[in-house]
Amino acid sequence: MVVKILSYNIHKGRALFSRQKTWESIYELIHTVNADIIFLQEFIQNEDSDGFLDRLKNANWPHKISGLNSKSLCGNQYGNIILSKFLFQKTNNSNISTNAFESKGLLYAQVVPENNTPLHLFCTHLDLIAKGRYKQFSQLRSLITACTSASENMLFAGDFKDWNCEIHDKFKSEMKLREVFEQLKGILVPTSPSILPVFSLDRIYYKGIKPVKAIRVFDKKFRFLSDHLPLVAEVHV
Repeated sequence: MVVKILSYNIHKGRALFSRQKTWESIYELIHTVNADIIFLQEFIQNEDSDGFLDRLKNANWPHKISGLNSKSLCGNQYGNIILSKFLFQKTNNSNISTNAFESKGLLYAQVVPENNTPLHLFCTHLDLIAKGRYKQFSQLRSLITACTSASENMLFAGDFKDWNCEIHDKFKSEMKLREVFEQLKGILVPTSPSILPVFSLDRIYYKGIKPVKAIRVFDKKFRFLSDHLPLVAEVHV
C-alpha cells in the first residue's frame, strides 16, 4: 500500500513576517494534503494549538504523540509531534539535548498500516551548532538501532539543521538510510528560508520502503506560514 506523509517545521504557529497566528492556515494545508502520517516540528502547546489538535482529531487524525522538550520565552512547551490515521502500537520520546540552550528530542512511534507490516516513525529537530549535531548523531544512531532491525521499515523526518550535509553523509554511510527527494529527484531539496529557499534543512529519510512521489509545497498561499517549507512524500510500504 501507499502511505502519504507530511513533514513541516511550523514556526510555533506564527507567520514568518507578521507574527500572526497561522493555525487556521496550517489546518487548511494539512487537510488539503491529507497525509496519512504527519511530522511537525516547533509545535507549541497553548490554547490555540489545543483547538487545532482537537479539529484534526475529529477530522481524520485521531492518533497523536508529542515530545515537547523545549520551553518558549512565554513558558509554553514546544517540540515535535506525530499525527496519524493509524493506531500507535509503541511510542517513546527521548531527550537528545547537548547543551543548556537547546532542548531537543527524538520522538518515536510504531504503526501497522493495512498491510500488517510494522512501520517505525521518528521525528526530530536538531541543534543549530555542528558540534551538537555530531553528538546527536551518535545518540540517534543508538536510539534508532535499539528500536528497529536492519530489515524493518522506517521513516525519519524533521528539521535536521544540517547546513553542510555532513550528518546526511553519516546517515547514508553509517545507518544505510536514504532520503526521499535525493532518491527521486537527485537533490536534497532546499526548504529554508521559505521566502527564497537556499538550505536543505528539512528531510525525509527512509529504510526498507520504496518512495514513489516527493513534493515541496511552494504554494504562495502557504509559503509564509513559517520560515520553512513543508515536504510531502508518498512511499510504498
